[in-house]
Amino acid sequence: MGYIRKRILKDGNIRFQGEIRLRGYKTLTATFGRKTDAKRWIQRIESDIRAGRHQIYSESKRHTFKEAIERYFKEQKVSVVKRGHLQWWEKELGNLYLQDINPNIS
Repeated sequence: MGYIRKRILKDGNIRFQGEIRLRGYKTLTATFGRKTDAKRWIQRIESDIRAGRHQIYSESKRHTFKEAIERYFKEQKVSVVKRGHLQWWEKELGNLYLQDINPNIS
C-alpha cells in the first residue's frame, strides 16, 4: 500500500515522500518535488511488484527451499519422522526459490 507524506524542508521547500509497504517486500521510499510524481511512482512500482517485474526486493526470491529447510534444521529440534519428510521435500523442491512454490490445486 502506498502513502504520501508532505515534507517541509528548513529552507521552506516542499517535498513529497512516497512510501510503499507490501507484505513480503522491503519498504520502498522516494522523494519528489510534486505530489503527482509521487502518486505516479507509487502506482508504477506497486503494479510492477504485483506483476513480478520488481522482484529484487522480494526476500522469497533470494532464498531457495533447500536453504529454508537447512535453517529450520539448525534452529528447531526435529523428530526423525519430520526430518525424513523434510529431506524428501528438499530433494523434490530444494532448487526452487520460495517465491516459485505454491499449491497447485486442480
